[in-house]
Amino acid sequence: MAYRNLRMLGRSFFLRPFYARTISSLSSSKEATHTCNPRWLVAFCFSATGDGFDFHGAAYALNHAFGGIPKLFFSEVAHIAVFLHKGKRIPVSHHEASPTNDMKDQSDIFIFKDGSMVLWGFPEEYEGKILSIVQPFRDTRSDEALLPSISGAVQGPSREELKWCFGKKFGYDKASDVLVLSNPDVASNETKTMQQNTLEKVALSHGLQRSVKMDRLEIYMNSLVRSLKAMPQDIILDVVPHSESGHNRVLQKMGEILYLRDVLNLRGCLDTPKAYWNKPELEEMYNRIWNEFELGNRIFLLNQKLDYAHELVDARRIQLVDARQTRLTLYIILLICVSIVFNSKKVKHLVFKDPPETEEAKDRSQG
Repeated sequence: MAYRNLRMLGRSFFLRPFYARTISSLSSSKEATHTCNPRWLVAFCFSATGDGFDFHGAAYALNHAFGGIPKLFFSEVAHIAVFLHKGKRIPVSHHEASPTNDMKDQSDIFIFKDGSMVLWGFPEEYEGKILSIVQPFRDTRSDEALLPSISGAVQGPSREELKWCFGKKFGYDKASDVLVLSNPDVASNETKTMQQNTLEKVALSHGLQRSVKMDRLEIYMNSLVRSLKAMPQDIILDVVPHSESGHNRVLQKMGEILYLRDVLNLRGCLDTPKAYWNKPELEEMYNRIWNEFELGNRIFLLNQKLDYAHELVDARRIQLVDARQTRLTLYIILLICVSIVFNSKKVKHLVFKDPPETEEAKDRSQG
């Protein structure tokens, strides 16, 4: 089960103060109204580690299937715009020729290099088609090969969803539980251009995909903790396996912990993407999503669990190493004792055997 469903955004999204700072484009809840029918924003995570996911292959296949407008953002996000009217796809050439070229008929696919995808405005029947296109480019066995504890824990991609719509101002309409994006067609100095609107979607998608990625990491962590359930009892009862399998299993668990810590802390989950550093409005939007979904707290809690698992596995490792050293010491002592026994017989034979006869004794015996 996901840590926190994106629908919970309806109770608090953009309503809490962001210290003393506000997003310049963020309107009050009264102004953030919408007139169009809400559509769905859906986020998927295929691989929390990003390994085993063919980013370029998936982006090319989606572009080939939908004939959209491919564009690469920040070298890690592929965007494909698909124009739909009443659930049917509009050819790109027809849309470009339309005098009312706007974004009301546009649906967006954002696919991320780390194994996530975000869909904006697609009808439900399109989700299955899109997932079937991406499916051949994801290999869940890569995660299971490096994290044996999660085998069978996750079936299919993780999923989160949220309602959104265009309106006069960017914000949140709490009356209808809908995220509102500014409409680029409204003639106003405060209105975003189409490119800026797409960048807003990229920033929001980046935050949402990290949230659903955290959901998957939490599932992985819970599976790892369950696999360690019997370890405290083994430490207390000093259960020591006679073979090397126990020691190898402990080393395997240590490797899984270090790998999860690497994914969580060293692969971009903690940092704001560099692409937003020179775009303050997008960085604030991304940080707002980060705070609203409590990603910092969730990462902190996962690190605490990893600390506990690391201490537990390390204690078990030390116990098994001590037991093995004790066993080797006993073997050495036994070998020394056996050596002493054999050497003592040899010494006794040398000490107590008859002395050799002298020449005088031989002559005397002959005479």
